Amino acid sequence: MKKVYRKLGLLFALLITIISLSACGSSAKKDVLTEDKASNTITWGVKADTKLFGLMDVKDNQIKGFEIDLAKAMTKQILGKNGKARFLQVTSQTRMPLLRNGNIDAIMATMTITPERAKQVDFSRSYFDAGQAILVKDGSPIKNVSDLNKRGDVVLGVVGSNSVQNIGKYAPKAKVLQLTDYSQALTALKSGQGQALTTDNGILYGMSVETLVIQ
Repeated sequence: MKKVYRKLGLLFALLITIISLSACGSSAKKDVLTEDKASNTITWGVKADTKLFGLMDVKDNQIKGFEIDLAKAMTKQILGKNGKARFLQVTSQTRMPLLRNGNIDAIMATMTITPERAKQVDFSRSYFDAGQAILVKDGSPIKNVSDLNKRGDVVLGVVGSNSVQNIGKYAPKAKVLQLTDYSQALTALKSGQGQALTTDNGILYGMSVETLVIQ
């Protein structure tokens, strides 16, 4: 695989962030924080299919990555040095419903800040800036998003991600196939079910590293 670092049109940098635990003016959030302090545990919703950010290590069945380390550090900062971080695997589709239902206390799962999402949840400041990009196979004639529009190829994405919506704006002739998670999307790209995979370039970088190792 090769990485194609090209932003879609005039898209601004995507701001990946977490849900704030203690925003002012919400008794529900205060209750969550109080309960977490009482149990000395914060339950984080994290990805387990995004190498570098959060990926399941099959050797010890533990999710590892940048966001996992960050969640652990924040847990210590909020609850103290003996605070415990508990992790629940989420996808782009399930993370917000799980938060609303109280299954998790906060999200640390490559979640882009958008005005629509901000109407439903409270975001903290961003902790990682990324640009949207596409991942294609070596030797692919696709060099940028405009090529997708000319060819009418199939672009792979993940349900719940806003990346596929952006493809619709800048390459309306491209067909979009949405999968449940990034592991399925990468497998679909390898097997030829699609000609490109789109999401944040940080996530795609992790996929390309994994692929190079496999090859």
